[in-house]
Amino acid sequence: MTSLVCFNDEDMKKYTHLLLIVAVFGLAVGGASAQINWEAFNDHRTGPDTSPNATAWELRGFGAGGPLKDIASGDELKAALTVEEEGGATDDFGMNDAVEIGSPADLLFAGKCTIGGAVSPGIPGIRNSSATVLRLRFTNLDPSKRYNFRGTTCRGSLYPDRWTVFKVVEAEDSVAAHTMGGEEQNLFTAATYPESNLASDEVALNSGDNRRGSLVGWDGIDPGADGTFAIEARQFIGKAPYGAPSNGPYGYGLTVIYLAETGTDGLGFAIVEASADVDGRVTIKSTARTGRTYAVDVSTDLIQWSELSDNEIAVDGMIIYTDMITEPRSLPRLYYRVRQP
Repeated sequence: MTSLVCFNDEDMKKYTHLLLIVAVFGLAVGGASAQINWEAFNDHRTGPDTSPNATAWELRGFGAGGPLKDIASGDELKAALTVEEEGGATDDFGMNDAVEIGSPADLLFAGKCTIGGAVSPGIPGIRNSSATVLRLRFTNLDPSKRYNFRGTTCRGSLYPDRWTVFKVVEAEDSVAAHTMGGEEQNLFTAATYPESNLASDEVALNSGDNRRGSLVGWDGIDPGADGTFAIEARQFIGKAPYGAPSNGPYGYGLTVIYLAETGTDGLGFAIVEASADVDGRVTIKSTARTGRTYAVDVSTDLIQWSELSDNEIAVDGMIIYTDMITEPRSLPRLYYRVRQP
């Protein structure tokens, strides 16, 4: 399996955006992708953009939930969603805002779910002061298959101090596949913002202002023999790139979610970002399975490939590789790929 990216420094910003868009669907440009058996969408509160084939289970309130549906056919699936809460109960807040058109969240959920402006608006509130934990549990999953998950939420535009931390729990394995919309770092992990002191399996999102449509997500989720895993959410009050999370009275839970069943391996890894320094040296970032070894190759034509490294070990679900071998300024275009040697 490989994951591929083309890099042209004249189009760097545009292409990086393309990479983020592609990552929403768990694919890599020109690379291999896992077969999708079914896809399911759930909308916390329905609106004009909600598909009749999406479910509308509340994403708060202990015991809420039920079977999911195949978005393509509308058929009920064995897979089911159940809401769990610990500590204080979640709040049932009112208005939530729409994300920007063309953002990663919009591209994934448009026509499937209504992120903002719903007929019955609402967004779950999660308070650290009440030790609230909101857990979305998926059950009746096939232990021989793998699953991809995405979710987002957006309260509005005036709450930069309101953050939420998410993680996968009770899964045998998973690969982080979060997607940040725009240039502001409103989504981060321990690898991308070490000062946060997040655990390696956590991701923080500015749920108070996510109009940029960032997504939290994981690929290749192994539900284990019991066929279950959960997405856990708590208010984040640590250090963030901006805002003051410790001053936020609460964070917000997800309002739209996506789950897909894939083959036995899932995606495993995918290039999610490419950038260049002032000298034109290219750095690529790829999701990966922590502790596994990967190779990085470069090409100018997608035919002849040169191996740059065969010993890149993933740390905290990520490979970060800078090409110090290729002379980028003398070449109009470079292609990079990550593969398992």
